[in-house]
Amino acid sequence: MKKSGADFEYSFLSRQGLFNYWKTQRNQCTRYAEVRNFLHDYTDYISDAHQLGFNLKDTKISKPRDFKKMHDWAMNELKMQETQVYDAQILAVYNAIHKLCEWSDKNYKVIMPSTSREIVEEGIRQDHCVGRYCERVAKGESVILFVRRADKTEESWYTMEIKRDMNRLNIVQCRGYNNEDKNAEEAAEIEKVKAKYTQWFNRRPTNGYESEIMATYYKAVRKKGGRYISNFDNKTEYIVGTEIFAETEKNPDKAAVKGLHIASLEFAQRFGDSWKDVAILEVQVNIHDVIVPDALDQVRASKLKVVREVPLSELGEWGQRHLSNQTAVA
Repeated sequence: MKKSGADFEYSFLSRQGLFNYWKTQRNQCTRYAEVRNFLHDYTDYISDAHQLGFNLKDTKISKPRDFKKMHDWAMNELKMQETQVYDAQILAVYNAIHKLCEWSDKNYKVIMPSTSREIVEEGIRQDHCVGRYCERVAKGESVILFVRRADKTEESWYTMEIKRDMNRLNIVQCRGYNNEDKNAEEAAEIEKVKAKYTQWFNRRPTNGYESEIMATYYKAVRKKGGRYISNFDNKTEYIVGTEIFAETEKNPDKAAVKGLHIASLEFAQRFGDSWKDVAILEVQVNIHDVIVPDALDQVRASKLKVVREVPLSELGEWGQRHLSNQTAVA
């Protein structure tokens, strides 16, 4: 990709080609009546497309028929990929409390999302900012709920934020499309739903709910003589069933911080893929001990508990390949 400031020069599209493309889009979106708005969005789109690994030489990518739709999709897809780093914690919170938060009657349902993608997509459909709440949900600071009509559970209606107090309901906000109520009738309707939900929430049993929530992560380590050794220093040992602690630096504004490296299963497999003695450990971490710095693949924790070694037989094609390699070495 080649670009030179205000000249908007790309290796895959000439300036004249870009100008001609703008003329095909200016009548499709009022924002693009002015060429400067189009050029601003186009440079952002190309940057996002490049990060997503799109083939910019493909005219369907460099000059999509509906540019605004493609621009918004690429922007949100990139955001979804960035927020996936919080999925282990979001899932842990979901598993711990969704039965205490989800409710329904014959007319309405309150649903709890279990992934960052669901939260981001809700923000896209509702044209509001809930997509930026993934980190807050992952840390247990807030709970996001989707309020839906019972006969249209796939359609967004209202988005509700509550505090993670499972003993008494504290509704922070409840917003419709574009943070507004469609009309006075709908505003009155959602108030009735909130009243019903509040009554149910404050009376339902909590069944001994524990506020501590553990998330499942993974680590790629070296397996030497039956021992699990850190690849970082070649001496730190991880033992199944025990906890390990490390000094941490809880400043998420840095690219990387001190602490124990933890990851998604996919990242752990990718990280240790070139090792002939690789083993994948399943570990548990308190959601409040997780630090996500600016470099999103450098997730750290101050302590973790090793649950088990994940058998290679559970890891699909990746596991079979490494099982064959290790058998050959032996």
